Amino acid sequence: MNAPRKVAIVYNPTSGSRKYAIVEETIQQLIALGCEVAVHGTQHPGHATQLAAEACKAQIDVLAVAGGDGTVSEAVQGMDPKVALAVIPIGTTNVLAIELGIHKLGPKLWAEIIAHSKPQSFYLSEANGQKFMMFCSVGLDADAVAHVDLKQKKRWGKGAYAIAFLKAALKYKTPKLQVTLDGKAYEVNAVIVTKTRHYAGSFVIAPDADFSGKNFEVVVIKGTRWSLPLKLLCAVRFARMKHLSGMQILKAATIEIRSMADFECNVQIDGDAAGTTPLKIRSVDQIYCLLNNA
Repeated sequence: MNAPRKVAIVYNPTSGSRKYAIVEETIQQLIALGCEVAVHGTQHPGHATQLAAEACKAQIDVLAVAGGDGTVSEAVQGMDPKVALAVIPIGTTNVLAIELGIHKLGPKLWAEIIAHSKPQSFYLSEANGQKFMMFCSVGLDADAVAHVDLKQKKRWGKGAYAIAFLKAALKYKTPKLQVTLDGKAYEVNAVIVTKTRHYAGSFVIAPDADFSGKNFEVVVIKGTRWSLPLKLLCAVRFARMKHLSGMQILKAATIEIRSMADFECNVQIDGDAAGTTPLKIRSVDQIYCLLNNA
């Protein structure tokens, strides 16, 4: 019989008191399963990285992140690869949980996964030195993420992203990008680099993506100021990638993206704004562990 796991939960309090009740129920379920649990609340942007690093030094077995994709992305910056990662999906966007098939399970089953499931190996990715779990992009969606109003996000949730997308589309300047995939260059107008099938919620954009592998699926898009928003919406909302001209999915292990326009372009990583181009992307060599519903 395996010894009870020692669990640290990094929690984002901005998720609200109603969602903390879900975290509290998960904690009680973990204690009932014999786990030792410590809870650490974030106090400012970037704090999850520090809390994760400190928790991992305490010889824990599992780092459970309670929040959305942004909180998970912050926490993995400070992770020790010897510690397994788990997700309690209570954020505005929970694409990682959707990818893992755990987003609708609830506290009892989340606790069972944390307490008993077998870790799955995966490679973190890195963009300009920043580690990430799932995807990054340059284009209209990255512009939208850069202009999300935090007050609207707290009030309207995912609706804040839709508002930002519409605003970004109205004043969008179509960039010319050079995307180099394993040494081969392409000229495009937008690019999404992903290890997950899902993107922007439950929408499937890269059906053959392998979350546990080292290679990326790279969605490259050509279009004008007016056609790019429509193509992106069709690709994400209606999974019409194969039926749209100027769009294709390629594979690569290393990616470089630079602007060929007279301006640098916004970048988003795991759903949060992450500076501007140029951008270098690769998988890190270290193997990490993730607790999944398996």
